[in-house]
Amino acid sequence: MRRSILLILLAVVVVSNAPAYGQDTGETKYFQVSLWNPAQIYSQKHSIHGVRLSVLWGVNRNMYGVDLGIAQDVRRDMKGIQIGVISWVRRDCSGWQNSVIGIVKRETKGLQTGIFNGSKRVTGAQVGIFNMATEVEGVQIGLVNKASIMKGIQIGLVNAITEKDDFPILPLVNWNF
Repeated sequence: MRRSILLILLAVVVVSNAPAYGQDTGETKYFQVSLWNPAQIYSQKHSIHGVRLSVLWGVNRNMYGVDLGIAQDVRRDMKGIQIGVISWVRRDCSGWQNSVIGIVKRETKGLQTGIFNGSKRVTGAQVGIFNMATEVEGVQIGLVNKASIMKGIQIGLVNAITEKDDFPILPLVNWNF
């Protein structure tokens, strides 16, 4: 039964994906299922405003809504909730990114949780084992927290604010305002 469902899903993805290869308008779509890129319902040039399920690896231009999967790649912006094993947003993320490995190339506004969290700029919170950002305005909670510029507090075993003049590395708590 399970095998039949997977074969039907694969057939739907392959048949639905055929027009996307020939002509891609970059339109907004509301639902996406991806086995791996390019074996997904709509090509990576489309933005998803709704729900995306990435069975193995999904890629789209923008993602607004709920993004679930093993490996997710958003080529531009993510707004909403992203839950996965490896999540990569190549521009900005607003909302909640919860991944084993979560990377936001530019700015995170909201909450980033996972084992490894990385972002250029964070306005909000990073909660995980290892948190890293160039700029943080908010809080980092984890075993190891690192920020170059911090306006807020770090709570963890090792806390580093590299551009802080006095005591840039402290155990348990570090802060800069």
